[in-house]
Amino acid sequence: MKKKSRPRYTPKAPKPDAQTWTDKVQRLHAQVRRRTGADIGYLRANADTVTRIIAGLGPEDIKASATSGARIAFNISSVHVPAFCEASKNGDSRPYKNCYDLDTIRLRTDGSTKHRVPGRRTLVDSSLPLIAPACPADMYFGAVEVNGAGVRFYGDMCLILKRPEAGADHLILDRNSYDLVRSPVLEQIMSTPMKGQSALRQAIAKSWSGSWHRDLAAIATIKAVSTIGPSDRRWTSAHVSDAVRSDEDYIEVLKYQSFKAQDLQEVRISAHDAATDGLTMTRLAGGNPVPRLEDLLWSHRRRKAEVALRELGVSVRTVSHTGRSRT
Repeated sequence: MKKKSRPRYTPKAPKPDAQTWTDKVQRLHAQVRRRTGADIGYLRANADTVTRIIAGLGPEDIKASATSGARIAFNISSVHVPAFCEASKNGDSRPYKNCYDLDTIRLRTDGSTKHRVPGRRTLVDSSLPLIAPACPADMYFGAVEVNGAGVRFYGDMCLILKRPEAGADHLILDRNSYDLVRSPVLEQIMSTPMKGQSALRQAIAKSWSGSWHRDLAAIATIKAVSTIGPSDRRWTSAHVSDAVRSDEDYIEVLKYQSFKAQDLQEVRISAHDAATDGLTMTRLAGGNPVPRLEDLLWSHRRRKAEVALRELGVSVRTVSHTGRSRT
């Protein structure tokens, strides 16, 4: 029997709440002015700076750069990059794997019927405002990145996707969706009657959500005001970059369907890892002191990953800072 093809799905922007993210920016500005006496001129100018940086525009630019601006980033351990590249080359429908994909692989390999996706993951996913026919198994969780090397906690190599097409949108959350099952939100939900907890969890997730094209600049502005604070100086690209994604505090992106190496703009590694690799090779050549075994291992993994990426035409870049630079 011929296998039915899955219907093509173009993500749509979620319907806006009564109070939009732009409204929330205006309300935040009013609160900041009452509390601190901040200059509304600088508040508005810095909000415009965020909008321009997200769009890939410098302070005086008229046309957006093709390679600058906010991007969707997925961090992955370098040890898995060669397999991702091989899957991309072989036409795998899901080269980049989520936990549901990996669960399917394990089930197929060992014949087990035990469900391995963590319960907290499924609880969070069931609360997200996904638009049909999207389901949790089809979603891939990334982060908004401007100039950095992504959330290194999740992997030493940061996969940067090309700019989202104008016709396709992505659901974004102003924070990590796992905050739904962490303090203090967890206590807020648990303090309500059991029968109302699911609805409350969904309502909170919806209040955190927006769309990439419509709401990203406003969400990033609110995050920047909260992180940097009001100022009588203009924010720079580095200010905004660090505010948008600071360690594990990021704006989350729910991308529908997987992606392949050919969908990448570039891959970034941190200056810290690049420096460690350089020092490791220097010590290996000199023999004194002998490099640590774990440094040798990770350096070897990153070299293999870069070779696999370059074979598919994907450039690998070291990120040394989050500000603007001329190349």
